Amino acid sequence: MKNIKRFLLLILCFAMLFSASIPCLAADTDAVYTPQIVSRGSRILTRNETIQLLQDKVGLSLADAVKRYNEIASDGEEIITAERWVTVDIGMEYFIEVGCLVEMECGSRCNYGEVLEKWSEAVGDGVYTWNPFYVYVTVEGIGNDELRFRTRGTIEVEISRSSAAGFEAAGFTISGSIGTNYICRKTVSIDETLYPGMS
Repeated sequence: MKNIKRFLLLILCFAMLFSASIPCLAADTDAVYTPQIVSRGSRILTRNETIQLLQDKVGLSLADAVKRYNEIASDGEEIITAERWVTVDIGMEYFIEVGCLVEMECGSRCNYGEVLEKWSEAVGDGVYTWNPFYVYVTVEGIGNDELRFRTRGTIEVEISRSSAAGFEAAGFTISGSIGTNYICRKTVSIDETLYPGMS
């Protein structure tokens, strides 16, 4: 009888250890870093500034940017556009910006109309790539006066071996190597809402 109790106790202990380890394994295979906003901004754009933004942020050629602007203002009425963005610090002097080009609807007050374009991009030094899984910018709030920015992706940075400890301390993981250099990566999720009065 004692042997049976010991055997059952042993099985119970193994079951508890196994169940406790599952969340840890899941966290390791899908580690996500959720950063804080370090800056946010907004500016009303002229026609030429809108065309320039379509080139710089969306990657259109000058001809395509002019064509896109003409599509936006196709009804012949003057259109007011604005750029809004948030920037987050993901460590080791790398930043992710999520932004949009949005139409403004102004009467007695200005609210957001249609989100015309959206993007997310990484900023930093050296060799790196930002691979966004998705980018969403939506107009929200009772008065269409809020913008919600959402993106998720992975940044991969090529670093020297001597920098590896610093990147690992900042939440990056070593995912490979190129010659004498390492490839570090970090998965980042951003979900931030800009409310009225936030600039």
